[in-house]
Amino acid sequence: MDSPKAPQQAELQSILLADLLAGDPDAAEALVEACKVHGFFYLDFRDTSTFDILELVEDITTIGKETFSLSLKEKEEYSTEKDLPSRLLGYKRAGCSVGPFSGRRDGYESFSIHNNGIFGDESMIVPRVIQDNLSIFKDFLIQVHSYTDRILAILSHALQLPYDLRECHRKDKRSAANLSLLQYLPWGSSDDQIGNMAHTDMGTLTVVFSRSEGLQAMLPGHDDWSYISPRPGHAVVNVGDSLRFLSKGKLTSSLHRVVPPPDSDGQDKFSVIYFLRPELDTKLTTDDGTEIDSVEWHNKKYALFREDSLDAKKHGAILTGRREYLGSTAD
Repeated sequence: MDSPKAPQQAELQSILLADLLAGDPDAAEALVEACKVHGFFYLDFRDTSTFDILELVEDITTIGKETFSLSLKEKEEYSTEKDLPSRLLGYKRAGCSVGPFSGRRDGYESFSIHNNGIFGDESMIVPRVIQDNLSIFKDFLIQVHSYTDRILAILSHALQLPYDLRECHRKDKRSAANLSLLQYLPWGSSDDQIGNMAHTDMGTLTVVFSRSEGLQAMLPGHDDWSYISPRPGHAVVNVGDSLRFLSKGKLTSSLHRVVPPPDSDGQDKFSVIYFLRPELDTKLTTDDGTEIDSVEWHNKKYALFREDSLDAKKHGAILTGRREYLGSTAD
């Protein structure tokens, strides 16, 4: 009898953040190449100069798990549906969206905190455990935003763009940027609610801190899924649609999803994710040549995440970046 085939693993660049901050040309070249070819890379935080953010991630994970331990009734008091149409703040229960498998719903709950509430003057109503620890969230957001700022500076220069990408990603200006905590239902605990749908991210850069397996990408030139395994001391970073638009198509926004890895029944998955997104009035030119404000693109695409059902012809290009393709598969 043949042994089971090992799951396919994505081979991605690992880039030391400290080298990017120090202006190392080889690290900058590796960054640009990764954003062009795969749209995904590992960002290594293990240098002593950048290690602090990993400790903040641990603190935020503890706070997040305490938040998710509240009753569903209490969590629903902070529903993202009270923050329409952008849904940048609040709680999302599992099962709100289409899942990665045909006929199934998603299998994660989330809580989001938006930059406008941390750095701006927008009000935030959050559970007490988050309210009492907002300084931790602010410290994290200050650090991660400064690191994404450095990445944008390198990309702007290397691509010879007619503008500096940092100018439309100022943290104290109104944007759709936010921090999201995602807790997945234990793998195998539900037949109806599993993982996270196939999609490209709508924003600029996504920075994912997680110790758990389950993330897959369909990289350019491929029609099959590859796992992106977590690495200690690293985040997984990916390019979103907005950065692809702003780079005039020079950078890649790759399709990805979250599914149960092999032999994972009973295991859980928790992620701390920073979604860097442009300021609300940033002009984007989409694939069909339409000019659209960043906030309009965000709201248009985010609405698809709450659709009861999706149509490949109508929604495929927006959701997955591939015409008439939704990415749902049989499990």
